[in-house]
Amino acid sequence: MKNIITESFNTILTLFCYFGLYRSENHTKMRKIWSLVLYFLGVTLIVLTSSKLFVKQSEEFTQTNHMIIFVADATALCIKMLPFLFNQGGIKKCIDYFDDQYFVPKNDEEATITEECVRVCKRNFRAFAFVAILADVWWNIAPIFDNEYNLPLDIWLPYDPKSGPVTFYVTYIFTVTGMFYLGLIGSSLDPLTVGLVCHATCQIKILKYNLGKEKMENQSIYSLINHEDVIKTLKECIAHHNKILGFVVEYENCFTWCMFSQMAAITIGLGFCCIGITMVSFTDSYGLIFVACYLILCSQLLFYCHYGMLLYNENEGLLNAIFTSSWYHYDIRTRKMLLIITERSKIPIVLSAGRVIKLNYETFISTLKTTYSLIALLKNFK
Repeated sequence: MKNIITESFNTILTLFCYFGLYRSENHTKMRKIWSLVLYFLGVTLIVLTSSKLFVKQSEEFTQTNHMIIFVADATALCIKMLPFLFNQGGIKKCIDYFDDQYFVPKNDEEATITEECVRVCKRNFRAFAFVAILADVWWNIAPIFDNEYNLPLDIWLPYDPKSGPVTFYVTYIFTVTGMFYLGLIGSSLDPLTVGLVCHATCQIKILKYNLGKEKMENQSIYSLINHEDVIKTLKECIAHHNKILGFVVEYENCFTWCMFSQMAAITIGLGFCCIGITMVSFTDSYGLIFVACYLILCSQLLFYCHYGMLLYNENEGLLNAIFTSSWYHYDIRTRKMLLIITERSKIPIVLSAGRVIKLNYETFISTLKTTYSLIALLKNFK
């Protein structure tokens, strides 16, 4: 089987190499400068949009909502990109972690589990990319058919972009380029970061299979075979489990604050989406935008919480795999090997955002409740 990381994230890593966010073999200083220039373009777009919120005296509340949602989500995206710009060694180590020999499928069953994980990672990226490209194209092309020379995003500028066709289209290209850049990176970052969690879950499934396989193969003849083969397998399982736990540590070191910024942006975005929905009609263009944004943000939140919960549940299932085995037929040395895995698996694998917010279904529900509280606050403020 090919490299599972390359199989899962080939398009994403190719895109990141082009934008200078992933260190490839031909990574140069010019590629680093290129990545910083593009990053500065995205940050500039956020700053100009934020400036518009403070500079313009009279603004429709629905338009303000839309701008705040963009600023919150784009700011979180730029924070998530920081490790890819300034900690590329750590990011590469985390992404390439599953290239280790412990994660190479050794039989058909392990290959089947791994292939399913690869398929899920590809599916997630295709879904995110489709939504992002569709939204970017629709949002950026619409102003072209407007005779009023409106930009896709309401930003503050030190000049009048409507002073002439050349001025407008230069500003338009700048805005569209920045939005497409943020859209492409945003639609790739989430499938990549969550896809790595999916691979960790896949490895725990393989570990559970190997523990169960010993039961199926040796239960009836265990007292008749040489225990050394079983002990060797259990040693491999312990090393495999330690590698998985090591990945979780590396992953949190790289992405925990990225996920925290994303959770904060989602909470703010959901609140402003809801307040916008309550103030406009569904037949209004802004009403449709707010509904679409709400669904996308909820899906993004559930995306993180769902795979965090899957990892937690699979790790909890290790104890069941051990206790349902024929451990009572094992000798003392073999039982000690099982005891090591048992004690390590008692420590739950809980991914967290900012080492504070757990990624699970409870967080998903509590975030929606927090959003409701934010709605009440904003309505009173309004």
